[in-house]
Amino acid sequence: MKRITLLLTALFTLIAVAQKNSFRMDVFLNDGTKRSYDMSSVKYVTIQEIGDKIAPNGDTIRMVDLNLPSGTLWADRNIGAKNLTDVGIYYSWGEILPKTEYTLKNYDFKTKLWNINDTQNDAVRMTWGYDYSLPDSTQCAELCDTRFTQWKAVTMKDPKGKLIRGHIVKSKTNNDSIFLPETGYKSGTTINSFPSEYSGRYWSATRGGRGAHAQQATDSWTLSFLKNNPYVHFWRQDHGLPIRPTLKKKQ
Repeated sequence: MKRITLLLTALFTLIAVAQKNSFRMDVFLNDGTKRSYDMSSVKYVTIQEIGDKIAPNGDTIRMVDLNLPSGTLWADRNIGAKNLTDVGIYYSWGEILPKTEYTLKNYDFKTKLWNINDTQNDAVRMTWGYDYSLPDSTQCAELCDTRFTQWKAVTMKDPKGKLIRGHIVKSKTNNDSIFLPETGYKSGTTINSFPSEYSGRYWSATRGGRGAHAQQATDSWTLSFLKNNPYVHFWRQDHGLPIRPTLKKKQ
């Protein structure tokens, strides 16, 4: 821990100095490749320990194997969720920090990338570490595919006894499952409910939907569901939605 503290102190000092001077940071990887960064453009640095992830209430977060063809593992809860029924943190698409207000005016993320998976704008990777990521639209579609999973609308109790609607998503081959709680979306400072019960949306890493052929699409694909009806659909990028992390494909 002392070595990590010293390393962080050195990095923060370097970033502060680099913002006033011209410095380049070269990172040499185990495979022999080198990555270079203009330090004047570095806002902050995070260091994540690889291993089990811990929820805000101290629970160990489980990565669930639903035996999907891609080998993707899905987390048992959302980013920032204290328990399985908690919606967790709302994010605008491509942003890595929550906000008090979600508007077009304060949504300043612009990119020509069509997939932010494993980039610095992947909130999962920047929060949980390199091995974890936002699911792309293909992985969301796979989770919705009833050849592989069974979706069932249910009502569960949270730790305080409150009834939470959502869906149990169960593997058709190994009987393991995850729970996706019903969500609303954040617009302005308000969490708005979707019109239908048992409905929810979660961000994917993929831009698309309306304006998909424009230079700047204003929507991105989401993992969406109505009662017993999962699908992939687009949503406004400036709105706040929760995120369900995934683990890289099994080798």
